[in-house]
Amino acid sequence: MKRKREELPSTGDSVHKPPPGTRSFTTGKAVKQALALGNRQSFVSFHQQILTASSLLPLPIAHSTIVILQHYLDASPTLDEIFECWSYADKSRNDKLLESAVALLIHIIVLLAPLPFFRPSLVGIVRKIQDDKAGYHIMLNKLVQSGKREQVLLGLHLAATVVQFDRPDPAAASHGASGRLAIRMWGVLVEGGSVKGLGKLMGMRRRGRDGVADYGDKDPLDKPDVRHALLQIILPLLSSPAFQVHARQILPGLYSNLSTDPPITVLRVLNAVWMAVTAPTPGVARRISLTLLDERALESLLGLLAREDIETSTGRAVGDIVGAFLQGVTCSPGRGLCFQDEGWYLRDSGAAENTSPHERERRGLHNRILANVIKKVGAKVADETRLGEWAINLFQACPELLAGYWAHSALSLEPRLAARWIATMSYIGRIISLPPPPHSTFRQPVPRGANISAEDMPPRSEPPSVATMIEAILPAPFTKAHITKGLSHPDLLVQHMTAVTLARGLQKLGVVQDALLRIERELEAEPGPSSNVWARRRRELEMEARKRVPEVLVIIGFAQRSATIARTLPDTDDEPDPAVLARSQMLTESALRLFGLYHQNLPSIANEARFDVGKLLVSASSARAERRERREAREGSVISDSGSVGSIGTVGTAGMGGGFGHARGEVHGFEALAQVH
Repeated sequence: MKRKREELPSTGDSVHKPPPGTRSFTTGKAVKQALALGNRQSFVSFHQQILTASSLLPLPIAHSTIVILQHYLDASPTLDEIFECWSYADKSRNDKLLESAVALLIHIIVLLAPLPFFRPSLVGIVRKIQDDKAGYHIMLNKLVQSGKREQVLLGLHLAATVVQFDRPDPAAASHGASGRLAIRMWGVLVEGGSVKGLGKLMGMRRRGRDGVADYGDKDPLDKPDVRHALLQIILPLLSSPAFQVHARQILPGLYSNLSTDPPITVLRVLNAVWMAVTAPTPGVARRISLTLLDERALESLLGLLAREDIETSTGRAVGDIVGAFLQGVTCSPGRGLCFQDEGWYLRDSGAAENTSPHERERRGLHNRILANVIKKVGAKVADETRLGEWAINLFQACPELLAGYWAHSALSLEPRLAARWIATMSYIGRIISLPPPPHSTFRQPVPRGANISAEDMPPRSEPPSVATMIEAILPAPFTKAHITKGLSHPDLLVQHMTAVTLARGLQKLGVVQDALLRIERELEAEPGPSSNVWARRRRELEMEARKRVPEVLVIIGFAQRSATIARTLPDTDDEPDPAVLARSQMLTESALRLFGLYHQNLPSIANEARFDVGKLLVSASSARAERRERREAREGSVISDSGSVGSIGTVGTAGMGGGFGHARGEVHGFEALAQVH
C-alpha cells in the first residue's frame, strides 16, 4: 500500500527541521556541494528544508529560508547543479531524480519571485530555461507531454512559475509592452506542441478515494493539481494576442469545470477575465471579450448563480460573485459582451430583401450572443432569484432582446394558487415595469465626430414596430384568456396578482403612447406629412393592445365581486372581518384603477363599452348604511350613531341604480363613472 503523504511542515523564523533521514544545510556552499553530487536524497533534503506554503508568501528577506537561498545563489548564481542534474536525469531516464530536481527548481523560483532584490538573478535563471541552445525548453515540453501525472504537473508548474514571475499588464499586453518572459514561456509551449493538449488537461484534478475533488479550506495553490497549475499559466495571459489564438481549444474546459472548483478559484478566474476585458482600450477590449466569452462560457457561469458556498476572502457567496461579474460583462452597454443597442430599433444588417423576417431580425440584433443565451434559460428565471435578477437587468440594458425572448421563455401563466405561478407573475410584472428605451433612441443617430446632442437630432423617419413595442408592454404569454381567468379566479391572491400585472401593462402603454405623441406633436409643428406615420403607429399600438386585454365587462364583473367580498348577511349589522374587509378594499381599488387606465390609455375600447354604472357603485358597506338609515328614520332621528347627519338618498345603494340624482339605466362610456369617482 502507498504511504499517506505527510502534511506540509509549518514555517517559522528558524530553518525547518527536516524529516528523519534527511540532511539540514547551514551554508550555501554546503548546498552547492551536496547538489553537485547528483544524489536524489540531497535534493529532497534541501527541498524539505525550504518548503513553504504559497499562502504564506512573501517571506521577509531576513527569514532563514530566504537567507540560505541567498547564500546558495551567491555560490551558484545560475543554479548550475540543479540544471545539470535535470539534464542528466532526462538522458538516463531517472524519473525520480528528474522530478526531485525540477521540483526544487520550481520552489526556489516561487520563494524568491515576490522579492525584488532577487529579480536580476531570477531573470537569468528563467532565460536559461527558455534558451534555445541549452535545450531545457525541450525537456519542459517533454514533461508536459509525458502522460505521467507527476511529470505533467511538474512541467506545467514550472511554466506557471515563470509566467507568474513576469505577469503581463492587461492594459499593455495587447502590444507586448510587459510580461515578455511570460509570453516567451507561452511561446515555448506552443512551439513544443504542448498547447494542443492543454484543453484536455483542464479537467485533471487531485481527487480523493471516492473520486471527488475536495479542496477543503486550504488554498489549492499551496499544493496545486494539474488544473490549478494550468490556470496559473493561462489567467495572466488572457489579454495577450499570443494566447487568444489558442483560446477556443482551451477556454471551454476552463468554464465548464468551474462548477467543481473551490470558491477562491472561481474568484481568481473571474478577476482575471474581468481585468482582461476591461483594462485595455475599448476597441481592443471588445475584441478580447468576443474571444474570451461566448455562449457556452455564459451558460456555465449562469449555472454557478445557485451556489451558496462562501468565498472566505470576500465573505460573499459564489453566486453573488458570479452575479456581479455577469452584471458587469452582460448588462453594462459598452463593456464585455453587452454592446450599445438602439432601443427598439434593429441595426441595418444589409440582409437581402428575400431574407425571412426571422433571419433579418436575428441579423439586426446588436447582441446576438446574449439573445441566444437568454433564450436557453427557460422557466428557471422564476425559481432562482439571482438568475431572475440577471435577466431583468439584461432586458433593461438591451431592450431589443425582449421581443424575441417570450417565445422561448417556457413560462406557464395559467392562473393557479401556487408559489411558482406567483413568482412567475412577479417576474413578468417587473419586466413590464421596466422603463422604455431612452427618448434619444427615437431620434436619428448622431453622426460620428459630430458635436451634437442626441436630443437635438431630428426624429427617425419610422417609429418602432408594433410587434416590438407590444411585447415590452403586454407580453404574448400574458394572454387575454389568462387575464380573464385570473380576474375571475376563486382565490383572491390570484385575482390581485393578475390585476396588478395588467395595471402595470396599461401604465407602460400610457408611457409609450406619450413618447410617440411627443414625436408626433414635434413633427406637426413642421411642414409636411411626416407626422402621419407616428400618429398611425400610435393608433396601431392601441389596437394591438386591445387584442391582448379583456373586455370592459370582465373588469366590471371583477369590480362587483371585489366590492361584495366583505358583505355580511342582509338582515344583520355585524361588521365584517377586518382582514376580509381589507382584501375587499384592496381588490376594489385595483378594479377602479384598471377602469381609469382603460379610460386613459384605451379610449377606443372604453367608449365602445355600454354598462350599468349603478353596478359599479356597490360597496360592502352600502347595504349596512341603508339599513341603519331606515332604522334611524323609523325612530324619528336623522342623526347616525357616529353623530353625523345621514344623507337623504345613498350613493349606490343595494339594488338601486346610481346615486346623485341619476336613475338606473344604460350609460354610454366612462363619463358617469368619472363623475362619481
